[in-house]
Amino acid sequence: MVIDNSPLPPIGGLNIILDSDNNAVCITQTIKVYTCPFGEVSESHAFKEGEGDCSISYWRMVHKDFFSKEFKTYNLDFSENMMIVCEEFEVVWKE
Repeated sequence: MVIDNSPLPPIGGLNIILDSDNNAVCITQTIKVYTCPFGEVSESHAFKEGEGDCSISYWRMVHKDFFSKEFKTYNLDFSENMMIVCEEFEVVWKE
């Protein structure tokens, strides 16, 4: 399901990460981008994101909640089979 036609993040693309006061705290560079069904996101990916306890169960819980809320805006329902974009990056500058 495609909600919009936004392009995938480009490999090598840079992202400025801001704090709550809009100050730059780091710059990341995208090193890998892929799509897969939500239910097939790997334990490795969840661990690399580093959220919560870094487990796939935590990752699925918080992302299912996030996607479910966002999809309501479009009158759509969350599905474990929906394709999502996974992005990996590295920090190239840190304050």
